Amino acid sequence: MSKYIELQNQIKTESTLEWLTPSQKNIYETVTKGLKTHKIINIFGAHSVGKTFLGWMLAKESGVEYFVSHDDLQSASVAVLDNFDSDRRKVRRLRAQMQSLGIRQLFLITQRRVEDEIPTFELQFTKADRTQFQRNLFFFLDFQIVKENEADNMHDLIMRNI
Repeated sequence: MSKYIELQNQIKTESTLEWLTPSQKNIYETVTKGLKTHKIINIFGAHSVGKTFLGWMLAKESGVEYFVSHDDLQSASVAVLDNFDSDRRKVRRLRAQMQSLGIRQLFLITQRRVEDEIPTFELQFTKADRTQFQRNLFFFLDFQIVKENEADNMHDLIMRNI
């Protein structure tokens, strides 16, 4: 597992917008260019499809504050909140906390879709995404995917090749 964590840290440190998979890029461009007036934007998807990576890129490239959990949330103009519960009531209570912290916009990353009146974007790990991710690993980190498989998420793809 330490090889996996080491690789994940390299990805986090060395990544740029060029690393975005087609699905991630589509969501990134949509939320950074067209949704400036929405207070909460939900990015959701299954385990290890690249939601956290997308949150890192929002923080790194757009000057957005990134928070790994609700307990860490602090004052910021725009923020990414990762690993949040998709329960509608909890999201609605989050609005009051946003106001008290001065957060005018929040990118909320969840595993399931928030069922509320907010823009939602489902991130999936498509074949094109898998191809781009494999290319990134090899080109930028010299990590080659040897065991070709139909992994349906990034974690499995890496773990089968460590």
